[in-house]
Amino acid sequence: MDIMVTCPKSEIEHFWDDELEGGEEFWNLSQRPKKLNEGDSIWFVVDGSIQAKAIVTHIETGDTQCDITDRIWSGIQVFFDNFEDLRGTEFEKPIKGFRNFRYKDGWFND
Repeated sequence: MDIMVTCPKSEIEHFWDDELEGGEEFWNLSQRPKKLNEGDSIWFVVDGSIQAKAIVTHIETGDTQCDITDRIWSGIQVFFDNFEDLRGTEFEKPIKGFRNFRYKDGWFND
């Protein structure tokens, strides 16, 4: 099942950075979404609206270092690819920010 996550204001600067060649992108969570599987989508809420989505490739627990900021993230890492910018599309819907994640099912129709 798809999830939505909110980009913290402190991370927005790095959110739109170009993808690293050969690198994997991930999103860190404090708890594992039990209903999230490989192939599901992760939707990103940035500045109060859904602005991007990607496809989950795998989920790991532990420490992962960000190749852009060199910061080490601990917890649950949701790795993804096929990042899609949705700014200016019908998917860009207003959503109030929240912590961790929410299941997307029922929030709006694709």
